[in-house]
Amino acid sequence: DTLMISALWNLLGRKVQPLGRCGHPTLGDDRSQSGTPRKRHTANQMIQGENRKLWLSIRRSLRGRCPNCGDARLFRAYLKQVDNCADCGEAWSEIRSDDAAPWLTILIVGHLMAPVMIHMIKHQYFEPWVSAAILIPIIVGLSLLILPFAKATFMAAIWALRANSS
Repeated sequence: DTLMISALWNLLGRKVQPLGRCGHPTLGDDRSQSGTPRKRHTANQMIQGENRKLWLSIRRSLRGRCPNCGDARLFRAYLKQVDNCADCGEAWSEIRSDDAAPWLTILIVGHLMAPVMIHMIKHQYFEPWVSAAILIPIIVGLSLLILPFAKATFMAAIWALRANSS
């Protein structure tokens, strides 16, 4: 597809610049066609009307990667986000998901575990203390497992929708 579009543009007398990983025009030597050094695109210099794809950024963040470029890590520790992306320079320290990630975690874990708890209590497979001893570690484990993914999802959504806190 890219080769065909490039050929059509060349027929019209226009030169097409190849796109980098982030979808921005790049040349191998970082120079424009006139030979002057090209300004690197960073998040702080982002074009105001640039289109950010919500689902693409969420998918990248669920892999633990930067929602902008998809390459660098989003977290430096369990829930500690990096200050800036190592590849594209996007400032992640400015984006805070606050209580949204725990809310989503509780919502998901509650919907997963409520039917299990109701079933176990209704059919009385175990004594109540045994049921609690089984269910509490499962609920805590699921919560700890889902929380980083929920935080990454909200960080990507906040970034893609330009809903930074003011």
